Amino acid sequence: MDQRKVRETDIPLLTEWISRDPYHRDTTTADFFFEAGTVCNVYSDHRGPVLFMRGQPMLVGPRGKVIRLDIQFDNEQTLRNGRMLIIVNKIFCEQAKKAGFKELFFTSDFPTLKAFCVRALGFSEKNGTLSKSL
Repeated sequence: MDQRKVRETDIPLLTEWISRDPYHRDTTTADFFFEAGTVCNVYSDHRGPVLFMRGQPMLVGPRGKVIRLDIQFDNEQTLRNGRMLIIVNKIFCEQAKKAGFKELFFTSDFPTLKAFCVRALGFSEKNGTLSKSL
């Protein structure tokens, strides 16, 4: 697995993946992954990029420091996406916990992704929001 910051040269791939994603194509643009106050990494395997993960650090009341996640991948690569999510989940959670974050969360309307995150990654779901304590 390789991890790096998102670059301008990633915009065509992000745009392509978003255009084919029924859950993001009408609401998200590649620019979203470059917004100020966020950090976006690209995670790749030996075949190239697998997913883009954007994190937005937040301070949320009694929960303390949390990270809102947004993920974009090629929906046509289900097995590859799942493998990468398992690897990234472990590494990212360790890094976030060391940095003082207490929780990760994201929202999704994608039933398969939600089920996978609950079953394989340790997230819990409530009203379309998935969260994981660190």
